[in-house]
Amino acid sequence: MSRLNTSLFIARRLSRSTDGRSRGTIIRISIATTALSIAVMIVSLAVVEGFKREISSKVEGFVSRLQIVALTWEGESNAPVRRLAELEESLAANPDIARMNVYAQRGGVLKTDAAVTGVSLKGVDSGFSMDFFERHLVEGELPRVDTLRRKDILISASLAALLDVGVGDKADFVMVDANAPPRRDRFRVCGIYDTGFGELDRTHVLTDLRNVQRLCGWEADEVTGYEIAARSERVVEELEYQLYMATLEVEDDATPLMVVDTHRKFPTVFDWLKAHDVNAAVIITIMFAVALLSALSALLIMLLERTHTIGVLKALGMSNGGVQRIFLYRSLFITAVGALLGDVLGVGVCLAQKYLHLIKLDSEGYFLSEVPIALDGWMVVALDVGVIVLLMAVLALPTLIISRIKPSQTIRFQ
Repeated sequence: MSRLNTSLFIARRLSRSTDGRSRGTIIRISIATTALSIAVMIVSLAVVEGFKREISSKVEGFVSRLQIVALTWEGESNAPVRRLAELEESLAANPDIARMNVYAQRGGVLKTDAAVTGVSLKGVDSGFSMDFFERHLVEGELPRVDTLRRKDILISASLAALLDVGVGDKADFVMVDANAPPRRDRFRVCGIYDTGFGELDRTHVLTDLRNVQRLCGWEADEVTGYEIAARSERVVEELEYQLYMATLEVEDDATPLMVVDTHRKFPTVFDWLKAHDVNAAVIITIMFAVALLSALSALLIMLLERTHTIGVLKALGMSNGGVQRIFLYRSLFITAVGALLGDVLGVGVCLAQKYLHLIKLDSEGYFLSEVPIALDGWMVVALDVGVIVLLMAVLALPTLIISRIKPSQTIRFQ
């Protein structure tokens, strides 16, 4: 019989003792503790990653990750940017850019007979992707931005409730400028969306680009700027530098340009997300410590109960390393069973939240209306492997006590 088969055989025999009931209870507690720890780790990582993905996706649905706008001494301004063919050709040829569109955006007041509230009116053309708003459309239709200009607006459900309007109703938009008299226009509500992102839902109104240009008194080739979506998160930093260099090459003296990163434009939101990384790290550390203490207790009890068996094995010629492997194999089995049960429990909780939407949130404080879940199979596998490897590395230390056990003493006093 090989050394591995011998070790496994003896490890199975370790599960049978005169006090098997008490030791069995300890082992079950260790398995349950490991399972609970793994489940909590999985849920914590899935929730943190869910917040990151969901909030980033929604912010970038309203405002693309990178923007090119006019620059003044006061920073970002409402001054228009004249469309430059050379710049647009450079952006279209950049492989790191997934999508590019122009937009015009101005703040103002949206007014009905029921209420008045401040909003940001954003005009887009046919180059703008409506996929984000189409996914969250709850009533009516999206604004049509084709050859015929229509005075339609898309508003959020929270804004519609505040203004007491529905699809087909009218609302007045008033734009106030310190250097010009107020401008006013009346729009028809063509659709209502609901992203669950309260902070942006309450202020974001979508319409045809030409409507904003008309309100501002701009020419057909004047816009607020360009919105750029990166091919992936990994290339954002490099793409930002490329855009900066492109603006230096094409901008004229009258309108200097700047590149704006959405993450820096909404520091409160993304700094709040970074704080979740610390929370997740603390939770994982605590759960690993709990699993380690449980596994350590089970291993020490097995060692103490089997002191006589260890002495007999050493008397028969088995090395200290061989005896250590026997107990480590048993600990590995307990940990692996606990990790498997933890996967089932953790993934089950995540799937229940993802599809049944059990836990709701206050969008005022959390930016979302429910707890988001981002579950990745590779994340679960990496977590299992990491926990098992670390546990086995630490559990190898107490088995060193085997080298101090003398067969003559343990056999004599048994």
